[in-house]
Amino acid sequence: MAGLVEVPCKPCKGTGSLERRGPQLNAGMYEPCPFCHGSGSTLQQGAGCIASTIMWIILGFLVIAIVGGVALRALGIIGAPETNVLPEANAPVEAGGYSVGDCVANAKATPQIVACDQTHDLEVYGLARVDLPTGEAFPGDDVLHAFADRACEAAFEEYVGSDIRSTSLARNSFTPNAEGWAKGKRDVACTVSEHKLSELAPVAGSLRGSKR
Repeated sequence: MAGLVEVPCKPCKGTGSLERRGPQLNAGMYEPCPFCHGSGSTLQQGAGCIASTIMWIILGFLVIAIVGGVALRALGIIGAPETNVLPEANAPVEAGGYSVGDCVANAKATPQIVACDQTHDLEVYGLARVDLPTGEAFPGDDVLHAFADRACEAAFEEYVGSDIRSTSLARNSFTPNAEGWAKGKRDVACTVSEHKLSELAPVAGSLRGSKR
């Protein structure tokens, strides 16, 4: 038969249409034998078998890429993208004067602490204090935001109960500006909220322990 080469049949390890051989790669996947079952006691090699082999090779590369990416991210070589972070301009809340668990309404204009079962914009899940002397020059927004990111990440999982990199909630941090810094303000507030695109979405009820 044109395009096919008959070779002696070999016992097949398994029930699939491909003989399985070689080391186990991952999750029950094996390197496929380059022969397809034919009729009787022969194995036939042809276009269909080649296509199947190519498919298995592609699947193998996909598995390696996925496993490798997870490993690199776990080692910190590849960082997770920052998601669900609202622009700070959306909610001009000052860091000082709040406690963990406070819910804040009217955050865009005149922020007010309200009971969390009332409609509110933000919920404070963490507080931190910048460890620099009062007389120290303003370090700049980038330095303070980097400090807040580290402090807030550590507090998020404990308060909400989910990984900050996979949460569906919006999170933000509020740091002193240059004027506040000159007045001795050193507090950082970490907040969490519902969101719709880049806008705050009012919510009633606490997000503590929501695991979202």
